[in-house]
Amino acid sequence: MDKFKLNEIFLEKRKYIDDDEDEYETTDKFHNTSTRITVTTMKGVKFDYKPYLRILNRQTQYIYKTIIKQMYANYKQVWAKGKPVSPQDFIGSLHIDDITFRLDQKKGLDCIMWFNDGDLFAGHTIIVNGEFKNKKYVIDDIHI
Repeated sequence: MDKFKLNEIFLEKRKYIDDDEDEYETTDKFHNTSTRITVTTMKGVKFDYKPYLRILNRQTQYIYKTIIKQMYANYKQVWAKGKPVSPQDFIGSLHIDDITFRLDQKKGLDCIMWFNDGDLFAGHTIIVNGEFKNKKYVIDDIHI
């Protein structure tokens, strides 16, 4: 990934971080892919992201089906420019860049997943916003 793209992701992520928060990054596996994990918490709060990453890994099919449901029609209508792309090829073009876990005292735990679009949307990042409810990841919004 080029430096411009990494900077774009970093700047987008900074919108979500307040001065009274701590943030750290590590690497772990999502869908058998080495993925950057970013954890943001209130200052001084320790958080173990691994149980939540396991939930995401169990729900990989749900995550990708929801991306198709919300993004594939838009891709075909606006971005495809006549190129036939199957839903399977569409998903196959996406690559996870980062998973951000954000623990907030008021809102609870949010999870933002950042996908490289494989140039489907002219190099934009696909951002999947969700939260954990009853030991499941529930997607609230997907956008580029």
